[in-house]
Amino acid sequence: MFMTPFLFFEDPYDCTKLSTPMPEDECKDFICSLTESQRVFYIPTETIHSLANHFGDYRCPTDKLGFDSLIAVMFFGAAMGFLCLTLFGEMIGRKLLMQLNMASFIIGMTLTILCVDVYMAAIGLFLSVLGISNAYSICFYFIV
Repeated sequence: MFMTPFLFFEDPYDCTKLSTPMPEDECKDFICSLTESQRVFYIPTETIHSLANHFGDYRCPTDKLGFDSLIAVMFFGAAMGFLCLTLFGEMIGRKLLMQLNMASFIIGMTLTILCVDVYMAAIGLFLSVLGISNAYSICFYFIV
């Protein structure tokens, strides 16, 4: 979960290209009032290769809702992993559960790495955090 800020990092708009200097908040409001084709001029070069920078412009509040749902899907996967898969651990055995969780994580990360749109990234992140949370806690029990 510590990776969340880096996955969804977006550079702020480049306000130096405006004819009149504005504070950052006013600049963002002004640029968000423009059409998407006009906003392209103010998008800076990306400093971090993140999902948000890769798949489009999600800086404005109207466009941010789709990306916020991606974050919600990721945290929902973590909650499902903690709550549901832990209950199945005693029924199918810890070793098998750990193997399934690691397989889920590997498939999820592979989907996330190879994603072509935000929806594929959402499925990959859901699968990866679904499995990794339990795999780490079960591995900890085996070590101790």
